[in-house]
Amino acid sequence: MGNIEAAIDVKQGKIASIIFSGDYFYNSIEDVKMLQDYLKGVDFCPNEIEKRLSGIQVEDIISNLQASILTRLIAD
Repeated sequence: MGNIEAAIDVKQGKIASIIFSGDYFYNSIEDVKMLQDYLKGVDFCPNEIEKRLSGIQVEDIISNLQASILTRLIAD
């Protein structure tokens, strides 16, 4: 998978923007941008982030990354 970092801007308890960076493997940059956009507006709490991520196949966007691990990366 590689290393992945998330720069997150939270406003009024919601994700206003999120940018992933690192040396991770991904299917396409467009898919990563879609994932970043998909997370905008979500309440910044693990349960809500995981709920949102359950609607997509994260591992198809970022190789070998499970939604639960991405949730921990974002929320911890």
